Amino acid sequence: PTTMSRGRLPQILMWFSITPHSANPETVANTAAMLASLHQGFRQREPVELVVEGNANGTRLLANLPNSLCSLFKANAADLLPDCCVEPAVTKRSSKPLRQIVVIRLVPECFAVGQQAGIDTEGPYLAAPLLSALRTGRSGAFETRIRMRIRPVDRSRRRKMDSMIARMGYKLRFGWLDQQYVRLIHSRNLVFERLGELLRRFSFAKRRGFDPAAGKLSSHLYECLMTVEVYGPSTAIRLVESKVADIIGSLGSLTSEDAHFHIAKREDKAVSDWRYSSLFSPAELAQVWHPPYGQTRIANIARSPIVELEPPNWVMPARDLDGVELGRVVYRQQKDRVALSSEARMRHSFVIGKTGCGKSTLIQNMVVSDLREGRGVCVLDPHGDLVDGLLDFVPKCRTNDVLLFDVGDTAFPVG
Repeated sequence: PTTMSRGRLPQILMWFSITPHSANPETVANTAAMLASLHQGFRQREPVELVVEGNANGTRLLANLPNSLCSLFKANAADLLPDCCVEPAVTKRSSKPLRQIVVIRLVPECFAVGQQAGIDTEGPYLAAPLLSALRTGRSGAFETRIRMRIRPVDRSRRRKMDSMIARMGYKLRFGWLDQQYVRLIHSRNLVFERLGELLRRFSFAKRRGFDPAAGKLSSHLYECLMTVEVYGPSTAIRLVESKVADIIGSLGSLTSEDAHFHIAKREDKAVSDWRYSSLFSPAELAQVWHPPYGQTRIANIARSPIVELEPPNWVMPARDLDGVELGRVVYRQQKDRVALSSEARMRHSFVIGKTGCGKSTLIQNMVVSDLREGRGVCVLDPHGDLVDGLLDFVPKCRTNDVLLFDVGDTAFPVG
């Protein structure tokens, strides 16, 4: 997909999937650092989408970025999330007839969530309730998403944030009156905001004695338009509504008693009105959009079967050795051919792995390389499959050198 801005070239948007390994050790701080680096890379006001999606294939993390941020995202993801598989993804719109899209806001938005709200993050994975709520069955009858469209906050919005924090520094004498005051100053309506100011001036207000966003304003800030989307069959209206309520309720694990997520609007189509956005720091976004880590066990999470490891220093390029070429190194941007030197092979090699991982193919390539180089080689194969495959790759110049001892041949038994 592409987006066009007035007087600018079209931006090509690209989807990426982030699939963690079962032993992912990276914490939320790594994801927060990656999202903070994107803040400086924004060249235009095109938003980035962070999605947590649940369907019949499991729960996975997705990111939709303009082409100007793709290289920065991939480089930072490779360094900060090395145990996660980051690769281009293909997404499609849901074909379910029933859909419900709910826009949610953080009220008051000047308060912090997650770690910055003082919640203990050394304990269980905070987003575990959210991932559990997003989980769907294997039948594929339902699809769930929590979508966060983010872009750097502009100066006018930040000034409004500073003004709101100054207003939140006061607490009215009576609890019910203080609740009305908070609701009025966060209404984003000029008339209601002035009513809140008058209510504070003509009532007995006092200082709260704490900073509601102590660690929030010291970092980069994003405008975040957060939506909860649930798709299902037309006959499951109550189940869809219940799923939406479960997802919104699961976000309560990230908030304190001073703030909560509020339903701002209900729609049946995508919402792009930034008036319903909230302000979040990269650390707060990472509390929602982060792959599971540590010993967290959450069912139906899409997992990566492998972890890309950096090759050791002694693995030399094939052009510098006279040994057997093993293949290519596939690690980030490296595509070098590597070989095993003759000296290393003379000290014996041990190849181990489960069935189907390529042990026989590696041994076959080593034998064929020795045959082409004119070396002597002996193969003892208890099964016979490896030898049968090798006979098809014997060079013509070495066919008269081959001696085959087949102990299974009853017509010509081996003495």
